Amino acid sequence: MNEQSTAGALARPTERILVVEDNSDVLGALCELLTMLDWPYHATQSGEAALKAFQTASNFTILLCDISLPGMSGIELAKKVHSITSQLQIIFMSGYTDLPAGALNFPFLSLPKPYTLSQLDHVLEKARSSKRNTPPSPRNDSDWSRTIITAFNVSHPWYRPRPT
Repeated sequence: MNEQSTAGALARPTERILVVEDNSDVLGALCELLTMLDWPYHATQSGEAALKAFQTASNFTILLCDISLPGMSGIELAKKVHSITSQLQIIFMSGYTDLPAGALNFPFLSLPKPYTLSQLDHVLEKARSSKRNTPPSPRNDSDWSRTIITAFNVSHPWYRPRPT
Protein backbone atom coordinates (compact mmCIF):
# COMPACT_ATOMS: atom_id res chain seq x y z
CA MET A 1 0.00 0.00 0.00
CA ASN A 2 1.34 3.42 -0.87
CA GLU A 3 1.40 6.16 1.71
CA GLN A 4 -1.85 8.06 1.71
CA SER A 5 -3.59 10.90 3.44
CA THR A 6 -7.21 11.39 4.11
CA ALA A 7 -9.16 14.02 5.96
CA GLY A 8 -12.10 12.94 8.06
CA ALA A 9 -15.28 14.88 8.54
CA LEU A 10 -15.40 17.99 10.72
CA ALA A 11 -15.96 15.93 13.88
CA ARG A 12 -12.31 16.22 14.95
CA PRO A 13 -10.78 19.09 12.94
CA THR A 14 -7.82 19.64 15.26
CA GLU A 15 -6.80 15.98 15.60
CA ARG A 16 -4.58 14.20 13.10
CA ILE A 17 -3.27 10.66 13.43
CA LEU A 18 0.04 9.35 12.12
CA VAL A 19 -0.65 5.66 11.46
CA VAL A 20 2.22 3.18 11.16
CA GLU A 21 1.48 -0.44 10.17
CA ASP A 22 3.71 -2.59 7.96
CA ASN A 23 1.04 -5.14 6.93
CA SER A 24 -0.75 -3.60 3.95
CA ASP A 25 -3.99 -5.53 4.53
CA VAL A 26 -4.15 -4.48 8.18
CA LEU A 27 -3.23 -0.91 7.24
CA GLY A 28 -6.00 -0.79 4.64
CA ALA A 29 -8.59 -2.07 7.09
CA LEU A 30 -7.38 0.30 9.82
CA CYS A 31 -7.60 3.27 7.43
CA GLU A 32 -11.16 2.28 6.54
CA LEU A 33 -12.06 2.14 10.23
CA LEU A 34 -10.50 5.54 10.88
CA THR A 35 -12.48 6.96 7.97
CA MET A 36 -15.68 5.43 9.39
CA LEU A 37 -14.90 7.10 12.72
CA ASP A 38 -14.11 10.46 11.06
CA TRP A 39 -10.52 10.59 12.31
CA PRO A 40 -8.14 12.35 9.90
CA TYR A 41 -4.94 10.37 9.36
CA HIS A 42 -1.75 9.93 7.37
CA ALA A 43 -0.73 6.30 6.84
CA THR A 44 2.78 4.89 6.47
CA GLN A 45 4.20 1.38 6.39
CA SER A 46 7.52 1.89 8.17
CA GLY A 47 9.04 3.71 11.10
CA GLU A 48 11.42 5.53 8.78
CA ALA A 49 8.57 6.81 6.55
CA ALA A 50 6.58 7.84 9.62
CA LEU A 51 9.51 9.79 11.07
CA LYS A 52 9.99 11.58 7.75
CA ALA A 53 6.25 12.40 7.60
CA PHE A 54 6.36 13.68 11.17
CA GLN A 55 9.39 15.89 10.48
CA THR A 56 7.77 17.22 7.28
CA ALA A 57 4.32 17.92 8.71
CA SER A 58 4.49 18.08 12.48
CA ASN A 59 0.76 18.75 12.89
CA PHE A 60 0.06 15.22 14.14
CA THR A 61 -1.58 14.88 17.54
CA ILE A 62 -1.65 11.07 17.85
CA LEU A 63 0.85 8.37 16.84
CA LEU A 64 -0.96 5.05 16.27
CA CYS A 65 1.86 2.59 15.75
CA ASP A 66 2.48 -1.13 15.47
CA ILE A 67 5.27 -2.21 17.82
CA SER A 68 6.83 -4.82 15.52
CA LEU A 69 7.99 -3.06 12.38
CA PRO A 70 10.87 -4.01 10.07
CA GLY A 71 13.82 -1.66 10.42
CA MET A 72 12.96 1.00 13.00
CA SER A 73 10.56 -0.54 15.53
CA GLY A 74 7.47 1.25 16.76
CA ILE A 75 9.17 1.76 20.12
CA GLU A 76 12.24 3.35 18.50
CA LEU A 77 9.96 5.59 16.42
CA ALA A 78 7.99 6.67 19.49
CA LYS A 79 11.20 7.52 21.36
CA LYS A 80 12.47 9.64 18.46
CA VAL A 81 9.17 11.44 18.00
CA HIS A 82 8.81 11.98 21.75
CA SER A 83 12.29 13.55 21.84
CA ILE A 84 11.03 16.09 19.28
CA THR A 85 7.75 16.81 21.06
CA SER A 86 6.15 15.49 24.22
CA GLN A 87 2.73 16.75 23.07
CA LEU A 88 2.07 13.77 20.78
CA GLN A 89 -0.19 11.07 22.24
CA ILE A 90 1.24 7.59 21.56
CA ILE A 91 -0.80 4.44 21.05
CA PHE A 92 0.98 1.12 20.47
CA MET A 93 -0.82 -1.67 18.59
CA SER A 94 0.35 -5.26 18.83
CA GLY A 95 -0.87 -8.80 18.64
CA TYR A 96 2.23 -10.12 20.36
CA THR A 97 3.80 -7.74 22.83
CA ASP A 98 2.51 -6.05 25.95
CA LEU A 99 4.67 -3.26 27.32
CA PRO A 100 4.79 -2.78 31.07
CA ALA A 101 3.86 0.73 32.20
CA GLY A 102 7.42 1.56 33.28
CA ALA A 103 9.05 0.30 30.06
CA LEU A 104 9.27 3.78 28.53
CA ASN A 105 9.89 7.19 30.06
CA PHE A 106 6.76 8.71 28.54
CA PRO A 107 3.05 7.89 28.71
CA PHE A 108 1.46 5.68 26.09
CA LEU A 109 -1.71 3.70 25.50
CA SER A 110 -2.02 0.14 24.19
CA LEU A 111 -4.42 -1.32 21.66
CA PRO A 112 -4.12 -5.13 21.54
CA LYS A 113 -4.81 -6.80 18.18
CA PRO A 114 -7.37 -7.82 17.16
CA TYR A 115 -9.63 -4.97 18.18
CA THR A 116 -13.16 -3.87 17.48
CA LEU A 117 -14.25 -0.60 15.97
CA SER A 118 -15.43 0.59 19.37
CA GLN A 119 -12.12 -0.38 21.04
CA LEU A 120 -10.23 1.61 18.41
CA ASP A 121 -12.49 4.60 18.89
CA HIS A 122 -12.26 4.32 22.69
CA VAL A 123 -8.45 4.38 22.75
CA LEU A 124 -8.38 7.31 20.29
CA GLU A 125 -10.89 9.23 22.41
CA LYS A 126 -8.82 8.43 25.49
CA ALA A 127 -5.71 9.83 23.77
CA ARG A 128 -7.66 12.91 22.68
CA SER A 129 -9.04 13.50 26.16
CA SER A 130 -5.60 12.98 27.76
CA LYS A 131 -4.27 15.78 25.61
CA ARG A 132 -7.09 18.15 26.48
CA ASN A 133 -8.03 16.84 29.93
CA THR A 134 -11.60 16.33 28.78
CA PRO A 135 -13.70 13.20 29.22
CA PRO A 136 -13.98 10.90 26.19
CA SER A 137 -17.16 11.32 24.20
CA PRO A 138 -19.30 8.18 24.34
CA ARG A 139 -20.17 6.19 21.22
CA ASN A 140 -22.60 3.36 20.92
CA ASP A 141 -21.00 -0.03 20.33
CA SER A 142 -22.92 -2.16 17.90
CA ASP A 143 -22.73 -5.76 16.83
CA TRP A 144 -21.89 -4.75 13.25
CA SER A 145 -18.61 -3.16 14.39
CA ARG A 146 -17.55 -6.43 16.02
CA THR A 147 -18.56 -8.34 12.89
CA ILE A 148 -16.55 -6.07 10.57
CA ILE A 149 -13.27 -6.27 12.42
CA THR A 150 -13.67 -9.91 13.46
CA ALA A 151 -14.40 -10.99 9.89
CA PHE A 152 -11.30 -9.13 8.77
CA ASN A 153 -9.04 -10.53 11.50
CA VAL A 154 -10.02 -14.18 11.06
CA SER A 155 -8.00 -14.32 7.84
CA HIS A 156 -4.80 -12.94 9.40
CA PRO A 157 -2.06 -14.92 11.13
CA TRP A 158 -2.09 -12.67 14.20
CA TYR A 159 -5.76 -13.27 14.87
CA ARG A 160 -6.54 -14.57 18.36
CA PRO A 161 -10.17 -14.65 19.49
CA ARG A 162 -10.73 -12.46 22.51
CA PRO A 163 -13.20 -13.32 25.26
CA THR A 164 -16.31 -11.15 25.07
